[in-house]
Amino acid sequence: MIAICQSKEELNLVKEKFNKLPIILALNLETITFCKINKIDFILPFNNTDYHTISKKILINSKSLLNTLNFKTLKYDFLINDLKAIIRYKFHQIAFLIEIINNIKYNYSKIIYTDLYSSSKYFDKDYINIEQTLNVLNLKNLQKIESGKENNNQNKNQIFEYRVNGLKYRNEKKVIFNNIGYNFKRFILYFLKKKIKISVPDSNYGYFKKLFFKILGFELYNFQKVKEIQIASNKPEVICSFLYDNHDISKLINYEINFTKIYLADLEEKFKALKKYFDDSNIQLVLCNTNRNIGSILFEVSKQKNINSIIVSHGTISKSYDEYDKIYKEYIAEGVFLGQSTYKAVQSKIAKKFTESFAVSGNCIDTGNLIFSENLNNFSNNKKNILYAVTNKRLPALQIHGVEYYFEFYQNLKLLNDFSEKNEYSIIVHLHPGAKKSIEDFRKIFKNLIFKTGKISSSLKKSFMTISYSSTVIEDSLYSKVPVVLLDLHKKGYIHLECEKNPKVRNKALYYLNNLNDLKSCIETIKTSKDVNFDEYIFNKKSKKNIENLLNRYL
Repeated sequence: MIAICQSKEELNLVKEKFNKLPIILALNLETITFCKINKIDFILPFNNTDYHTISKKILINSKSLLNTLNFKTLKYDFLINDLKAIIRYKFHQIAFLIEIINNIKYNYSKIIYTDLYSSSKYFDKDYINIEQTLNVLNLKNLQKIESGKENNNQNKNQIFEYRVNGLKYRNEKKVIFNNIGYNFKRFILYFLKKKIKISVPDSNYGYFKKLFFKILGFELYNFQKVKEIQIASNKPEVICSFLYDNHDISKLINYEINFTKIYLADLEEKFKALKKYFDDSNIQLVLCNTNRNIGSILFEVSKQKNINSIIVSHGTISKSYDEYDKIYKEYIAEGVFLGQSTYKAVQSKIAKKFTESFAVSGNCIDTGNLIFSENLNNFSNNKKNILYAVTNKRLPALQIHGVEYYFEFYQNLKLLNDFSEKNEYSIIVHLHPGAKKSIEDFRKIFKNLIFKTGKISSSLKKSFMTISYSSTVIEDSLYSKVPVVLLDLHKKGYIHLECEKNPKVRNKALYYLNNLNDLKSCIETIKTSKDVNFDEYIFNKKSKKNIENLLNRYL
């Protein structure tokens, strides 16, 4: 027997049901590390399977699905943009799980699952609804374990009219942000110096941070519920009819579309409230680092009000090399770069090549570095640490093809742990937010690796090279004068960037390698390099100066 699990809670439900635990199919890092520490037998998806071909298949089908849908009934681009992303995430979950089950279904007498995460949510940040997909497969060897958990979404149909609170400065010049994460605080000094007021969301800041913001004169805006309203009872007209691997998944996608209607209606009400907020304010500029949710709404409002807006991507965007990574890179760009902003900040030569290979609306500006980490000193190879940092996503936000899957990340940690022990290299693993939950377990399992969270700049200062795959840490590293190895141990064939493939060529800023022998050779190459050329990938100039040039021109 095999049991599909996404959490310790699910594992405990399975343990209560069986005297002898089935083998566990682990669907995330949390489950893998729990099994490893507690000596529970588990397997990873796609062992001994060509899952790279499967990934490409999912990606092509994802594009086909979106092309079959009619989004013209939605009034605004920000609604279309968010709905496309939600549908895509849902489809990736479904297709990925179908492929996993197809890979194991004949190997086990029973496939066990729980209903712990089967309650309806448009988007759960941590777990997916396994039961929905399993029901589509019509397997005879399924066994469900009842959790007894009640559906807690009784208020899911509530929609409110909003008012934006926090308006302090009606007539004074003002700039509005969607958030101040991803080093957006660099912009704040400029506006304070120019005596321009700053408006930021009243997010989950602590008391002292809010007090500090108020002392600086920030406007902290939030959405206050005014009254409950009714939305139209008709279902969205974005109707899906789609087969994946001969399984009709139309109901699952249409259910998601219908359920997401509540979320979209909520966004539209926030849009109306922000329009009124703009009417009552003297907003000079909109600055956002994403093209989702509030960011996308702010761009829509600013377009209607003829106010300049700038998107500063917090994610890495790069040129496409084949049909698969073109799809993947366009998906990424939709969230962090494309959209209705007046201007697009092009922060590196890597991003510039993206703009040359994709159709981009709005004006692309070569700004140089604005928010990436940076070190103005020359390359230094006398440091002792190697930094390993990649992007990996949990299943609800699964990205196909261009990021490391959770099981690839785990396997890479095993290999790098052994590599560090045998070669006495000190490897710092800077965890992506999606993996932070498992940090203490990682420290117990991989004793030769150093695990860190927080600002990437602190890890870069201690490192002479970076190992990555596709991540913003690539540009963070290059601007910090730290050479990068794109390590593809699973030989996926994804090309994030053109770079040097010979590990023995000195003075290169970027390498692509797919085995540990070449990695060892490349480390020695970097250690003996004297004058690494970073100019192929980055613009030279300080971020502070770049920010001043940008805002002096477009504010």
